[in-house]
Formats: sequence, C-alpha cells, structure tokens
Amino acid sequence: MKKPTRNRNRLSQQIERQVLAYGLRDFRYGQLLSPEETNELADEIGSSNLQGWTLRSALAGEEVDWLSKLKNSILLITTRTVCRDRLLVVLSMQINGVQFRWGVPLWEIGARDWLRQVSEEKSITWVVQSVNNEQGAVQFSNTFNDETAHALLNLLTDTPVLEETQQTRFEQFVQAGMELMLDDPQVYGKEGESTEDLRILMMVRQQNAHGLVKLLHQAADDAQAEMRQCLSSLFGWGKLRSAGTR
Repeated sequence: MKKPTRNRNRLSQQIERQVLAYGLRDFRYGQLLSPEETNELADEIGSSNLQGWTLRSALAGEEVDWLSKLKNSILLITTRTVCRDRLLVVLSMQINGVQFRWGVPLWEIGARDWLRQVSEEKSITWVVQSVNNEQGAVQFSNTFNDETAHALLNLLTDTPVLEETQQTRFEQFVQAGMELMLDDPQVYGKEGESTEDLRILMMVRQQNAHGLVKLLHQAADDAQAEMRQCLSSLFGWGKLRSAGTR
C-alpha cells in the first residue's frame, strides 16, 4: 500500500518542478551596458544620442514591434528586497497581456552608477533588439518625476557596497531572478489589469547575462526531461514526446 503513495508524492514533486520550469521559460536576455559598451552599440545601430549607462534587452520580434509603437505606456518603478543588503530595482510595464519585468540588482558592478545616472537625468534609456534581428533595434526612454528620482537616489545610501566573489554575486542573481519570476503580477501591474504571460529580464553585465539565461533555460529542459521520465516510470507510457517550448 505504500508504493502508490510514494509514486503520488514523486509525481507531485515533479509537477511542482514542471510548473517552476515552465516559468523559467519566461526569462529573456538582459544586459546592463557601461558607457563604453553603449558607445559601441550606438555605432552598431547608428544612434547619435545613445550614451551613458543603458539597458539592453533581447525579445521576440513581435514584442519588439509592440515596444516600438509605444505612446503612453506607464512604467512602474518599484524596489524589492532579495535578502539582507540586496535590493532589486524592478521596472515593469504591460503590453497586450504580457507583463515585462526588468530587474536591476544593485549589487551588480556598475548598477549603482546606472542608478545615480537615471536619478540625476530623471530618465531611463532602453535599447530592445529582436532575438532574430528582423526588427532591428528600438531605442526609447521613460521619464519620471522628482519624487521618484529622489527615492531612487536615496537607495545609494540605504544599500551598502558589497565586497564579494563573482560566484556569490552570480548565485544571488539567480535567486533574485527566481523570486522576481514568482511574484504575483499585481505587485508590478495596474489595478484591474489582467496578465496572461510574463517576460523576466535580469539586467546584469555581459559576462553574467549569457550565463544566467543559459542556466535557467537548461534547468527548464532538465525538469521537463525528469517529468517525462517520471511519467514513463509511473504509467509505463514509454518514450513521451517532448513538451513544446515558448
């Protein structure tokens, strides 16, 4: 009588992992560009007014097209505590039922310089590019008021500079990204707004950006493979077809 219970427990655990893995598919490439990297990107895309610290994202062509047509989209700026002394600045907006969440970890190298820049300029600069490059690059800015600028600037004194290894910093990026993914859409949305899908982008330096997305997507692949193996073992279904990915 114990074996079915064990099987049900195992299946339950696999389902939980599968739900989490499905969420990991929502991660997209995000990068915090230094002024030097921004100059290189400006030359690449032919922009004459792109400078300073910049947020760079890679999204599907359709999503880039949405952003290129933005007129009066409301950008919400919030902060999230990941753990002691670690704050995440979250920039969010929703378009066509998809909630975009850009997370800027203030313990990343250069993030405090970015925060000081946007606080002084009262503006955030973005470059969004298609993963297939068929849409080219879209550059846009979001402005905010004095109150928001003052609140962001205060984060520099409220959050200490951390001396830590690259490995520790990266592990905390993963933790922050997972927590950001699991937050309720209402935290980052407008009242009455219905969210159908998410896009999570952790804005980190280039040496971390590729590794972070690769790790999370690989975890999703591994969880799906374990799920198929579990179902095959429990029900004797044999080789199951791979689940589709988004």
